[in-house]
Amino acid sequence: MSSPARMQSRSVLFTCFLLLSPAGFLSVRAQSIAGRVADGTSGAAIVGARVTAVPLGGVAAATIATDTDPTGQFTLRLFSPGRVVLTLSRIGYSTRVDTLDVPEAGLLRLFELQPAAVRLDSVAVEARSRSHLNITPPTSKAHLVSGSDLLKLEEMGVSMEQAIRRLPGLRFRQVRFPRYGMRTCVESIRRIMSMRESTCESVVLVIDDVLITDPGDVADELKTLRISEMESIQMIPPTEAQIRFGLEGGARGVIQMYRRGWGPYVSPDRNPKKQ
Repeated sequence: MSSPARMQSRSVLFTCFLLLSPAGFLSVRAQSIAGRVADGTSGAAIVGARVTAVPLGGVAAATIATDTDPTGQFTLRLFSPGRVVLTLSRIGYSTRVDTLDVPEAGLLRLFELQPAAVRLDSVAVEARSRSHLNITPPTSKAHLVSGSDLLKLEEMGVSMEQAIRRLPGLRFRQVRFPRYGMRTCVESIRRIMSMRESTCESVVLVIDDVLITDPGDVADELKTLRISEMESIQMIPPTEAQIRFGLEGGARGVIQMYRRGWGPYVSPDRNPKKQ
C-alpha cells in the first residue's frame, strides 16, 4: 500500500475509533474542529499541545486557541464554517501548520507531531546575603520588586496593580468575570490575546507557595491585595516557571509573591528589628 493511502487509512480508522470506542469517545459539534494530537513516532497522546485556529476572511475573523487534554484531544468552536489556518505546537516537537476547510457539520481529525530537539534557555541561579540586596530603582522595570522597593511605593500611595505593571512581559486589560464582575486581567505577552471580553488566560499567581490558577481568583486577589502586606513580588521567567510549576506555569507565566517576613528576599528595611 502506498504511503498516502496508508495515511488515509490510518485517519479513517482513527476517526472510527473515536466515534465508536467508549474509552476514547469524541464527537464533533457544528462549526467546530475536534481531534487528537499524537506523537508521530509512537502514536502516544500529546498532552498540553497548543492548538490555534485563525479563520481566513470575514468580519468575524479572530484567533481561537486551546490546549489538548490528558488524552490528547481538543475541540475548537469557530464563529462560522470556512477555511482556517490551524497551528499545533508543543515543546519537543516540530510545529505543524495546516490549512483546513471546516464544513457546517464540523471537522474531526487526527494530527501527528514529529519529535524535534529543542534547546531551552539557561537558568541562572544567584545567591546573595540579605544584607546586600540589589535594590531596584522605583522607576524601572525588573523581574523582582523587592521589599525596599515596596516600601517606597507604599509611601508614594501606589496600588498593587501599579506595582505589578513594573514587571516585564505582561499586558493588562479589563475583563468581566462571572463571579467578580469587571477586573483587570493580567496576561503574559507570550499568550495569544482572546478577542472575547469574558476570556482571560491570566498568569498563575503564587502567594507564599500556594498556587492560584483560576483566572477570576487571580484577578480578584490582585485587586484586593495591598502593597503593605507584601514582602516581594517577582515575575518568574517561562523556562524556570515550567520547571518549578509545571506546564501551566510555563505556558501562562507566574507571578510569585511573599507576604511580609516570608520568602527569600526578606528586607531589613521592610522588617526592622525591634529594639
